[in-house]
Amino acid sequence: MFFLGIFSGMRYGFETYAAWGVCEMIASVPWQMLLWAAAGLVALYFLGWEAFGPPRRARVLLMNGVGGLAAAFSLNLVAGLFGAGVTINLAMLAASAALGIPGAALVSVLQWTLP
Repeated sequence: MFFLGIFSGMRYGFETYAAWGVCEMIASVPWQMLLWAAAGLVALYFLGWEAFGPPRRARVLLMNGVGGLAAAFSLNLVAGLFGAGVTINLAMLAASAALGIPGAALVSVLQWTLP
C-alpha cells in the first residue's frame, strides 16, 4: 500500500507494525482467561450437540427434564409438610434433564445434607 508511506521512518510498512500490535495484544491476555474461554466453547459445543442433535436425543432430554422437575415439585409438596424442601433452579433443571428422576433425587439429597 503506497499511501501508507506517509508515516515517517517506517521501515517495514504498516502491516508489519499492525501485526506486532496484534501479537502484543494477544500476549497480554491472561492464560486463565483463555483457558476459561476454551472451556466455555467446549461446553457450548456439547450443549448444542445435546439440544440440537438428533431429535431422539432432544426428546429424551425433554422427557427427563419434565420427569425430574415433576419429581422435585412433588418432593417439595410432601417435604413442605415437614419444613424441608428443594430449591428449584437452573442447576436442578440441568441435573434433572441429564439424569432424569434419579438426578432430581440426587440434587435433593445433596441440598438436604450439605449446608
